[in-house]
Amino acid sequence: MKQREIRASAIVRALRRKFLITRMVLFWERLWLALWPAVGVAGLFIALSLLDVWTLVTGWVHVVALLAFAGAVGGALWRGLSGLSMPDGEDARRRLETQSELLHRPLTTLEDTLATASNDEGTRELWRLHRRRALASARRLRIGFPSPGLARFDARALRAAVALLVVIGGSVAGGESWQRLASGVAASFADERVVAATVEAWVAPPTYTGLPPILLKQPEPVDSEAPETPRSLETIQVPAGSELLAKVNGGRGLPALSLDQRAVPFTVVEADVYELRTAIDSARHMVISQSDQELGAWRLDTVPDLAPTIAFNGLPVETQRAALRIDYSADDDYGLAAVKLEIRLAETDKLEEIEFVLSGPNVRTSNDTVYQDLTPHAWAGLPVHVRLRADDQMRQSGFSETFDITLPERRFRHPVAKAIIEQRKRLASEPEARQDIARALGAIAAAPGDYYDDYVAFLTLNSARRRLERGGGDAVVNDVRQMLWDTALRIEDGALSIAEREVRMLEQALLEALAQDAPPHEIERLMNELQEALDRYLQALTQQALQAAEDTAGLQAIESDILSLSRDDLQRLLDRARELSRMGSKEAARELLSQLRDILENLRAGVMSSQQREAQRQGQRNLRDLGELMMRQQQLLDRSFRRAQRDMQGPGRRGRQPMPDARADAGVQEALRRMLGEIMRRLGENGGDIPEALGEGELSMRAAREALARNRNDQAIGPQTNALESLRAGAGAIMQQMLSDIGMDDGPMGDDDVDPLGRPMQGAGIDTGDDVKVPDKASLQKAREILEELHRRASQRTRPPPELDYIDRLLKRF
Repeated sequence: MKQREIRASAIVRALRRKFLITRMVLFWERLWLALWPAVGVAGLFIALSLLDVWTLVTGWVHVVALLAFAGAVGGALWRGLSGLSMPDGEDARRRLETQSELLHRPLTTLEDTLATASNDEGTRELWRLHRRRALASARRLRIGFPSPGLARFDARALRAAVALLVVIGGSVAGGESWQRLASGVAASFADERVVAATVEAWVAPPTYTGLPPILLKQPEPVDSEAPETPRSLETIQVPAGSELLAKVNGGRGLPALSLDQRAVPFTVVEADVYELRTAIDSARHMVISQSDQELGAWRLDTVPDLAPTIAFNGLPVETQRAALRIDYSADDDYGLAAVKLEIRLAETDKLEEIEFVLSGPNVRTSNDTVYQDLTPHAWAGLPVHVRLRADDQMRQSGFSETFDITLPERRFRHPVAKAIIEQRKRLASEPEARQDIARALGAIAAAPGDYYDDYVAFLTLNSARRRLERGGGDAVVNDVRQMLWDTALRIEDGALSIAEREVRMLEQALLEALAQDAPPHEIERLMNELQEALDRYLQALTQQALQAAEDTAGLQAIESDILSLSRDDLQRLLDRARELSRMGSKEAARELLSQLRDILENLRAGVMSSQQREAQRQGQRNLRDLGELMMRQQQLLDRSFRRAQRDMQGPGRRGRQPMPDARADAGVQEALRRMLGEIMRRLGENGGDIPEALGEGELSMRAAREALARNRNDQAIGPQTNALESLRAGAGAIMQQMLSDIGMDDGPMGDDDVDPLGRPMQGAGIDTGDDVKVPDKASLQKAREILEELHRRASQRTRPPPELDYIDRLLKRF
């Protein structure tokens, strides 16, 4: 019995401890529920302080925020603590019974007593048994952890958001956490809150200069103890037309810029942030100040944009294809915008401008050779003044010296072509005579047999005639002039002129596309079209050369050199230019195309047209006749000389009647003079120039005939000698004219160091540009490997985005 009471007493003491602990847990739960709103508000304030939000607002706003947070915390505390009470024993018992999942409330049973005092032993025994069982159940009591049940009052879990903000703020603040918390509870109105002003300034040169922005370093501040001490400012060179961009952060007041005493205010971007953008012009001194305090000063040296310079590298000359060749050099300090040829008709104010294609945009130096086909121009064959003009991006111009030249004119030999060109010239100079010109064109078209029964030429001439008869403005006249030019070329050279013009146009278009960095597919299309046009041109040229070799045996050696030109060599040159373009070497591709253009300029001169072949045949006939004439004149001179010697040996035999042999030679001399006249007539009919020497020879023959008729052999020797010399000089002039007609007067044909096209001899085949600074085969192979590797990596889309963006930018130019 005593042991049972001891155990019961121990259980009672344990119950009392658990009751006390349970009451403390319940009190904490009630206290936490009462304090949570105030803690949440305080946590939000702590998070904002750690994030240094209060430095972004003024002192008054900070004070209002502090009062608001203090009021919120105080209100939450008053509301929560006003209803707070200490848990009693009943609350503790209910918490223990509920937490321990006890049935029938055993703890309450331990506190109960019998309702009525009973002396019944059975009743008391049952009560004791009931209490022992309740006491035994109390041994399994569990207090459990505190559970305030905040979820019932914070369904949106705002407590987690506040806690996360505090954690983020602590991470951002780092070692400045306590400093920021202290600043958060103490609003400051002192001047020290003004952030010291900082200046960022840079000069942006004009875009066309291609120069990077110039960052202006902030100089040392003025010494407050010796403000009058002069400072050495660095002189900064800036291009004319540059723009100043400045930004001031912090400080008090609106900053201002002073450019040589000219004030320029800043603009407010946001609080304590100011910006300025203005042109510098020719300023020499620049100062940025704020509230009478100098923030920065610089000395500027404005570099003016000089006008471009340009000059001829030689007198403009006419090529063997009747194009105008112009070699020039031009340069500008920041880049050329345009290079033009100015053509002014002599003794008039009429001006024409032709713009050249530069090797690229904004090139600073250009040394180039330009071919301009001006034979269709209305001024072809007329004296003009020519000069070069270079323009830069500032619309400044530089000029070369002026040359007086005659624009190249196409010399037509076919009679019908010459007649058409005559009417074309007349249409340019006398547009009011279009009806007469229309009738003349109708007359020309009416004889198709004179121009090989070419139905295209026939239809074109009749179309031009009808358009002129119907009248119209300048547009009609220009169209008809172009139609007549095309028709004359067709009659003169057949398909060759059309193919040649097509090659010229595609050459120019391709050079322009390379200079303007056209898309690769556009350059590829032009390359293919040029290849096709070149094939057609070479085919027409070869056919004409073969015909020339058959018809003019004396010139077979010349034209056989042209026929030896390998089409494969030209193909290799064009293929190399195509490959260079694909690899991105646009300038090298332009160099090869320019060389191809030079080759074609010389190629055409080596093959004669049908009219040239006819002229060569006539020239050879005239030379043969002149050779026979010189031989007979030499024989006649020899006989006159012998007779004169005989007369000197026997003067008594001289009489006034001519001797029979002298009279016969007078007739022979007259026959030779008439033979010379026939040669001169043929020269005039063929459209060639009659050498003056032949005219002098004819007069000398006439004088010799008269002397022989008077039997004055001694007086006939001088005129006959002069006639012989004149015949030799005339033959030389005819030979020179024949060579000039086929481009051999001063061309490259006679130079052993060049091929028939005027190119340096470098073994078999043509020069494919070895003298041009273009990549060799090894470099091209390396470039091709790099390009393939770039394509391979670009296809691997799992690579990092920055690397893929970089590769895509590299591939854009290819």
